[in-house]
Amino acid sequence: MRFNVLSDDEGETMQNQLDIIILAAGFGTRLYPLTLNLPKAFLEIGHKTILDRIMSRVILIDSPMRIFLVANSKYYSQFVTWAAAFKQSGNLNGDIFVLDDGKYTNEERLGPIGDMNFVLDKFNITNDLMILASDNVIDFDLNDLISLRQDRGSSVLAAFDFHDKEAVKKKFGVVQLDSNNKLLSFDEKPESPDSSIAATGIYLIRNEDVQHIRTLQARTHKGELNLGNLMIELLARSTVHCLLVPKWFDIGSVDDLKNANKKYAAA
Repeated sequence: MRFNVLSDDEGETMQNQLDIIILAAGFGTRLYPLTLNLPKAFLEIGHKTILDRIMSRVILIDSPMRIFLVANSKYYSQFVTWAAAFKQSGNLNGDIFVLDDGKYTNEERLGPIGDMNFVLDKFNITNDLMILASDNVIDFDLNDLISLRQDRGSSVLAAFDFHDKEAVKKKFGVVQLDSNNKLLSFDEKPESPDSSIAATGIYLIRNEDVQHIRTLQARTHKGELNLGNLMIELLARSTVHCLLVPKWFDIGSVDDLKNANKKYAAA
């Protein structure tokens, strides 16, 4: 296991610190040949990489933080180079840890929950934990997630309403909410969705709920576990509220990339 620390400390947990995991260990096979030698997070949307768009929002968070970016062995060195340059910019209120999960091929990948546990096994995380998928284009204030978590005392999922059930059909995890935006149900890529609201890859897990990530991974399962599995686990064991965001893109295919670039052409 390799990891690169761009840090002023030894990775010790600070009280009232926000821990952030950026999931960037995928191989982007559905975007080949664009991602044969380039991480999906480095694809450009409106002349700015997805990861830089994410970080432009992260640096505005009103809290000291530790960022754990999980990469695979194939792309690890590219992320280390990026992180060193970003840290030197002086815009970050915290430290970046780039971790190599030791996987070289798509077939042996750990999956999102496996990579999250990879971080939890290496670091003492006792604070709230923000999860950011590195293929999600974030265009809202991440402080709103924190405010909702504090107001409701629960974990929070960012969600986006397409206002069209066909847009989420067989493509996204779909959620139903009550009048207070409390999460009532989650359905993974349904053929007949009951809602047009999609779950994003953006979570804020309250510190009391972080244990459920470990429990989920430890339970007997087949194949990799994804963020949808975590949502189901949290629904069963805790309370989750949703923050409906005004704009969001999930870059899972070449068509998704083209559509996002059309929207951000002038950005």
